[in-house]
Amino acid sequence: MTENDLQKIFFHIILAGRKSNSYKFALARSILDYVNNNVPEIKKNIQNNKVTAISYQVFAEDFFKYYWHQCKAKIPQNFNSDSVPRAVAIVKKIFDDEDNPQPEKFVDVREDVRKKAIKEILSGVFNKFDSKTSQVVPRFQNIMKGKQSSPTETFYKNDEKNKRILVNPDAMKFFIRNRMLLEKFVIFEWAKFLNGIKTVFPQEWQEFLGFLPHDEQNELLQSYYKRLISPSITVSGPAACAWGQFEGSCSTLLPNVRRHRMGTNSGSAMLALARIEAHYFLNEFFLSDDYFHTNIDRIANIPAIIVQGRYDMICPIVTAYELVNYWPGSELVVIPDAGHSAMDPSLRSALISATEYFKNG
Repeated sequence: MTENDLQKIFFHIILAGRKSNSYKFALARSILDYVNNNVPEIKKNIQNNKVTAISYQVFAEDFFKYYWHQCKAKIPQNFNSDSVPRAVAIVKKIFDDEDNPQPEKFVDVREDVRKKAIKEILSGVFNKFDSKTSQVVPRFQNIMKGKQSSPTETFYKNDEKNKRILVNPDAMKFFIRNRMLLEKFVIFEWAKFLNGIKTVFPQEWQEFLGFLPHDEQNELLQSYYKRLISPSITVSGPAACAWGQFEGSCSTLLPNVRRHRMGTNSGSAMLALARIEAHYFLNEFFLSDDYFHTNIDRIANIPAIIVQGRYDMICPIVTAYELVNYWPGSELVVIPDAGHSAMDPSLRSALISATEYFKNG
């Protein structure tokens, strides 16, 4: 398997793999952290064509660290109260005790508390596979094929008996060569998964939110829509301006001053676009959740090239992966240095190339 194949599979796992919690991101980051901390040893294993063993204990220690910081920062996990990830529940339970408050810094966690938390995570997440865990180790490498999740051993074999994974030399070579890129990718996607666009563009989000009175910010979409459909331009115009400025600032890979300033134009085109978007968002696009899955047969034989920016925050790349899995006649082209905007140079070139391809038959 080539390095390019491994990269495609890794990206597929992170972007399109089934997720009921954030364990996939945590395990991927833990593996990459282990690689960063053990390069000399791993290189020896690669030279001798030997697997590299990583114990569940290492994962449990990292999970405690990762979720400690998330709990400390009060980052919402976006799960129902009865399905909070077990690792998160363990950390919260330990620090809910008034006699054992969560310290300001991770390094100040008492050793006995740290050991207790790691022991419970090891037991509850990695040594016990049931309906309340994600079965993160055995299922991490599963590949989505249509609606089915197929197990693989692309990167490692799960040695459940000895509580460890055995990473093959080719996978480790791939991790070592690309560890910085992969780590940034995992952290970026994890942030999006947990808290969406406001995690990646916090200043822009605060400005978008701050346009509304405080008592209306919990009903953000409804509050904007009410203003956008107002017959008074003095009400709808500023709302369209705030809407367009937020969307424009998040659309390109790199900051675009000209496009950002376009958001201050409350002209009819911007108002019309904001109204259309808000109307469709509010009505969930007038489609059921499974509409495309159940109707894809209508276009299954029509060829298509799906051009997707890797760092598209408006239409996340996972949606393109899901679509190409259901559409047999489609091909996915991922642009590594582009966001959402067709004005990103690489994305624009790819769109033109795709158009020329179909024009020339």
